[in-house]
Amino acid sequence: RGMQQALDRLGRVCMHLSPPLLTEPPLEIRELAGVVRQARLDPCSFPSPSSSSVPQSLPIVVVGGVNEDIIGRASARVERGTSNIGTISETWGGVGHNIALCLAKLGASPHLITAMGSDGAEKALFKHCEAEGIKPTGVVCVEGERSCRYMALLDHEGDLIASIADMKAIQRLTPSLMRPFISAPWFSNAEMVVIDGNVTQEAIDHVCVAVSPHTAVFFEPTSNAKSVRGVPSWKKGGIHFVSPNEHELRTMARHVSETADDAKQTNATVTSIQADTTLNGVLSASVSRDLGTMFDAIDARMKALEAYHVVLTMGSRGVVLASSLPTRRNTVSVTLIPPSLAPYVTSTSGAGDTLVGATVWALLTQNHSSQHATTPKKTDNGRANLRKCDQATMSNALAVGVRAARMTVMSPHSVAPAISAAAMMRDEKMQ
Repeated sequence: RGMQQALDRLGRVCMHLSPPLLTEPPLEIRELAGVVRQARLDPCSFPSPSSSSVPQSLPIVVVGGVNEDIIGRASARVERGTSNIGTISETWGGVGHNIALCLAKLGASPHLITAMGSDGAEKALFKHCEAEGIKPTGVVCVEGERSCRYMALLDHEGDLIASIADMKAIQRLTPSLMRPFISAPWFSNAEMVVIDGNVTQEAIDHVCVAVSPHTAVFFEPTSNAKSVRGVPSWKKGGIHFVSPNEHELRTMARHVSETADDAKQTNATVTSIQADTTLNGVLSASVSRDLGTMFDAIDARMKALEAYHVVLTMGSRGVVLASSLPTRRNTVSVTLIPPSLAPYVTSTSGAGDTLVGATVWALLTQNHSSQHATTPKKTDNGRANLRKCDQATMSNALAVGVRAARMTVMSPHSVAPAISAAAMMRDEKMQ
């Protein structure tokens, strides 16, 4: 058994030395026709690190939680009910923060909207943002409230055992508090707004309505309980990208079904998706059914005009991208982005946030590069319109996100310090 484990590990290391962009062609699943056909993606065409076409700043806004992270990692297998020897670190974290930090490391200089307490932590946050290249233009301080804190316990392999989140401050980020920021030019000019599930449903709905017609919205569910906060806006077509894991997808799909206007039609579509989606055994029938439920819930009028993507994170099995495009309203295209497994894992904390941040950066970088042939259509004023993002563009961006997430799991930080635009472009398969 030990020898087999060693061989498996060696195989993984070899895989890392030459990580494929796509090892399998994507499967396009036609819902009503029941036809499965193979379609190959165009190679990703990012500018070289020295190219002047690489934007130094991108019009991105992140709305979400920022908290002080206290992370404890055991040195050996955890024994419950007693003290465990290990290490404890304190740093800035939170889903919104991590996504913004990843974007900043890639040179995007995102604007950050969040809520802090009045305990003095906001001063340290401003210094941190200034040092990292994040614009804290939307940070509000809630009088009498404590800033958000997150405490996590990791096992000796870096996997999460349990955590406690004190996030009362971010719950105070109301539409009225956000009004000055939403009316600002940097918000209305954004090509992408990323919002996480730490924000209240009221705030999420408000942001989705307030964005400009050219602005796409990316929702990161954050947790099972918080994932449902994005469902109302998803159903209305106000959220264009969502990145759940399998548990969050199930929770969101269940909530969609419970609030469906026409359950009969939903079930009919799900049955077709379940029968057609095989994806080489990666997806179970229940996951396929949940994907069908999610797409069928989107307002038909919006689905005829804009593209919608579910980024299903599946850990070591990779990332599954399911897309509905306005040109093929009765089609859900499913693409597998293979995993890029790390030779060792220090911590899985922040990997999903890094995936989202790097994917969003890659999307906008492709749109701002004249070399890429499959960029989404642009608006009349020349801005990239990510609301019409095609699957090839999204798949190539996700390949970048997967690579960045791999770097993070090998780092003790929530976002790997080594992440940079040059590092993302270094792989010849991305040239």
